[in-house]
Amino acid sequence: MRGIEILLNCATSADGFLGKKGAETKLSNEEDWRQVHLLREAFDVILVGAGTVRIDNPSLCVKKKWIGRTPYRHPHRCVLTISGNIPANAKVFDTRAPTTVFSSFEGKKTLREKGIERRAEIIEVNPENAVEAIVKWMKSKNYKSLFVEGGSRVFTVFLQSNFRLRFRVFRSPMLLGGANNVPLVSDLFAELRRVRTYLLGNGTVDLYEKS
Repeated sequence: MRGIEILLNCATSADGFLGKKGAETKLSNEEDWRQVHLLREAFDVILVGAGTVRIDNPSLCVKKKWIGRTPYRHPHRCVLTISGNIPANAKVFDTRAPTTVFSSFEGKKTLREKGIERRAEIIEVNPENAVEAIVKWMKSKNYKSLFVEGGSRVFTVFLQSNFRLRFRVFRSPMLLGGANNVPLVSDLFAELRRVRTYLLGNGTVDLYEKS
């Protein structure tokens, strides 16, 4: 992955969940949101999966509300969706920044049927080497850094790849408990090395590395 910096980022509950299945779950505090938006501004590309688009409907842009000033820039927004199951009116397709969607052969057809090709670049990828395809595309655009905001399936794809990366995990003091929650991909953390932990408001941040 020479020349490409990859940082995964998420917020989890104190008991290790990313949120409720199928529902938006707010776990970040104000201090975390500020850091996340500063990271968005610093990175060339931001990427999420289809589930994040469907549930959270993020714009993936940098918001003045969180950084206290007008952003210098917004990252190039990317979505990874094998099936093409994302709404055409999602905020990620607004005009504030360019958007690219990576999908399978069948998913690409679905995206075109929805008219998404008129609002975003669509690139066909083999699901088995999606990360390699994304990195190749980045290099073709002379992009140097990739910020991955979720969700769990996308994290798994990156953690199972052969690329070096870092993983930033904000841990909220909130407990979700019960069933119907989305767990963090903790079984893949065996390959990661924790390099830093620090307090952030009422939560903590753990920074891991995968070599």
